[in-house]
Amino acid sequence: MHPTNKKIVGERLSLLAQTLTYHQQIEYSGSAFEKYELNLGKIHLFFSNAQGLKTNDNKSPKGFVLYGYNLHRNKEIIIDAENISIAGNKIIIRLPAFIQLTSIRYAWAPYPDCNLINNDKLPASPFKIELSGNF
Repeated sequence: MHPTNKKIVGERLSLLAQTLTYHQQIEYSGSAFEKYELNLGKIHLFFSNAQGLKTNDNKSPKGFVLYGYNLHRNKEIIIDAENISIAGNKIIIRLPAFIQLTSIRYAWAPYPDCNLINNDKLPASPFKIELSGNF
């Protein structure tokens, strides 16, 4: 994959080099998924490097896709997550009642439409979560 906006890639690589090679104390990474917790029809996604977790457009977080099955487990469902909120270093997604969730993906496509950033305006890293058990 060759990004169309190479300037952004160069700037991100420069931050990485300044930190790892020249040992400057600057942030070079966006938020990264750490763990999840299920709680009463909601999933809480916890992140590292998430100081000032927010969106770059002051809108609801986007780029989260839910995978699962209908309640009878005879039809696969893939939907964009809605009802998403930010609380400190975590994202909270209210799960629809009609889906038995099997996985969640964030920014899991070429050129995804995502808006989650940290205080340093660095984008969150893509991730995929395979959930265990029946939900």
